[in-house]
Amino acid sequence: MTLPTRDAGFALPAFSLRKPVTVMVGLAALLVLGGLAYLRIPVKLLPEGLTMPFLMLHINYWNATPREVEEQIAKPVEEVLGTVHNVARMVSKSHPSYARFFMEFKDGTDMDLTYNQVRDRMDRVRSRLPDDIGQIFMWKWNPAAEPILVAHLGDGNVHYAVWLSKEDPALKDAVTEAVEDEVLRLGGSFSAEHGIGQGKLSSMARRKDKVAIATMRAIKQALDPRGIMNPGKVLPPA
Repeated sequence: MTLPTRDAGFALPAFSLRKPVTVMVGLAALLVLGGLAYLRIPVKLLPEGLTMPFLMLHINYWNATPREVEEQIAKPVEEVLGTVHNVARMVSKSHPSYARFFMEFKDGTDMDLTYNQVRDRMDRVRSRLPDDIGQIFMWKWNPAAEPILVAHLGDGNVHYAVWLSKEDPALKDAVTEAVEDEVLRLGGSFSAEHGIGQGKLSSMARRKDKVAIATMRAIKQALDPRGIMNPGKVLPPA
C-alpha cells in the first residue's frame, strides 16, 4: 500500500508554521525595501541616462520631383554623412519635395558628440545643395517627448499631441509656438476650428490681429456686458 504524498501547495504554509520568525523577518524586509523604493525611486518611462543610437534628418526641397531630390539632395548628403564616426546603418528616402535620412549608430556611441558631428557635416555640404532648399531638421530620439500625430482629414485640421518631459507651461508654450511657426510658414493657420476654446487662447493672443481682437472684445461687451456667457473661454485675457 502506498502512503499519500503531501500536496505541494501546502509546502509554503507548512514552512511558515515551522519558521514563523524567518517569515516575519522576510516580510518586514520586503516592506522596508518597498517603502524605500516608493519614496526614493522616481517613476520614469525609461532609466535615467538611456540614449538610443538613432538620428533622423529631414530636408525640404519644395516642388521637386523624387529624382531631383535624390540627385541634388540625397546623394551629396549621403556622401558627407558617411564620414560620421560609428555609423552602423544609414537609409535615405527621396520623396516629392523632401528627403529623409535615418541613421543608426553602434552601441555605446556618444550621441551628443555624434549630433554635433552631423551638424558640422551638414554645414559643410550646405554650399553644395540648391539655394532654394527649405529648413533642415534633425531629431535625436527622446523617449520623454515622443510626438503622436492624430489627423482628421475632413475639416483641414491636424491635431497633434506631444508628451513633454515635465509639467512646464513655458515649455508647452514654446513647443506650441514652434509648431505654429512651421504651420504658418506653410500657409496654414493656428486653428481651423469654428471656435477657439481655452486650449488655443494663448495662440490667439500671439497670432490674431490686435485690431480684430479689439473688435471681438467690443462685440462681446455689447452682447454680454456682465460677462456671464462663457467667461474666459472666448477671448484671451486683456
